[in-house]
Amino acid sequence: MKAAVFAGVRDLRIQTIADPEPTADDIVVRVQSCGICGSDLHSYATGAFVQPGQVMGHEFCGEVVEVGRGVQGIEKGDVVTAMPYSGCYRCPSCMRGDYHLCDHIFGHAIAYGLPGAFAELVRVPRATLGRNVFKLPPGVSSTAGALVEPLSVAVHAVELARPALGSKVVVIGAGLIGQCVIQVLKAKGVGAVVVSEPAAGRAEMARRSGADVVVNPAAADVVRQVAEVVGFGAGGRGAAADVVFDCAGVPGALAEAFRLLRPGGTLTIVALYEEPVRLDPNLLVWKEVRVLGAFGYRDEFPTAIELLRSGRVKTDFLVTDAFPLDRIAEGFERQRSKDKTLKVVITP
Repeated sequence: MKAAVFAGVRDLRIQTIADPEPTADDIVVRVQSCGICGSDLHSYATGAFVQPGQVMGHEFCGEVVEVGRGVQGIEKGDVVTAMPYSGCYRCPSCMRGDYHLCDHIFGHAIAYGLPGAFAELVRVPRATLGRNVFKLPPGVSSTAGALVEPLSVAVHAVELARPALGSKVVVIGAGLIGQCVIQVLKAKGVGAVVVSEPAAGRAEMARRSGADVVVNPAAADVVRQVAEVVGFGAGGRGAAADVVFDCAGVPGALAEAFRLLRPGGTLTIVALYEEPVRLDPNLLVWKEVRVLGAFGYRDEFPTAIELLRSGRVKTDFLVTDAFPLDRIAEGFERQRSKDKTLKVVITP
């Protein structure tokens, strides 16, 4: 089969490699669509998380073409998506039920140790229907199926933050994860959702995703713009948002996030950063802010699929570009252009 192999920083090469062979507990999926994730971009640009020879790609959907004899409930021809990682079910994190924080997660995850889905075929190990493999219901396209994984990231982040009904929420960054967070928040019935995004195209998509107000941090002081919507903080300083989601990974934006929160508010960090961040911890202490990191997902795939099936979350309009496998390098460079694109998928 053909696959895109990571050879080094900003160097992906199409190679012919052996087709995956399933064990009794595995399935093989013919990939229909695989999204380029922010973490893929991070690996592509810096070499982080991967070694040369790795096939990346973990946001995927496709048709089952081989089923191990020990797999139950999954048949050839089923259209599925799959969690790229699963726990070892033995380490302390797994014993707590935090399978997504497994001590051994990166050693045996699809695209992180195991071959990924920027290929014609991908093997899903220990395939278990309802645990790490999920059938797509009628009406959910293969493109949307590839976005179940990032949508699950957004569902997990929102569940961690626990915004109350009517909460005033700020989302920093309107990339794909930010767009999904907006839609999940609106589906849960929060109050005003204010989005901070400098790129005009992404700002417009944020409005389509349900943002009540979109502000441009490059045009004027973002704290004042947000405060005019959600209210000013104590003594007229800062803003009074209940919850802030950082989906941007921009150091200056994270520093400002503390000024956007009311005392006792919650900051949820979903982004990855490519450079160090300088913060004033006094704001964290004075406001008694709750700071959360949100990594991946635990058991949110079914919720994400139901949000898509019901139409409460819509993702097809978020996919701005599709490239065949042999043009994947072009797709990665396109994904890096925030002013030109939102989500790029590869269609092997």
